Amino acid sequence: MDSLGVFAWKTHGLEAGSAYHSVNNLISFYLVAFGFDTISSTVALPDFAADMALTIISAALLYYIGTKNGWFEEKTSESKLI
Repeated sequence: MDSLGVFAWKTHGLEAGSAYHSVNNLISFYLVAFGFDTISSTVALPDFAADMALTIISAALLYYIGTKNGWFEEKTSESKLI
């Protein structure tokens, strides 16, 4: 299972992983558009490892922050919005 799959499982839904994926795609697009990165059909092992490490670290950080702030809790009709 990949890191965003674990993220979806731990957050009880696809929304957080989907939003993360969308933001990652936008960042990649703008890096290429402004000349900070290039598009290639081959991926070097160091680039792949760095990308996976960044994805796992940022997903873990988002999960930690979300858990502390109650972003992933089940909402019931008795819950009050603050």
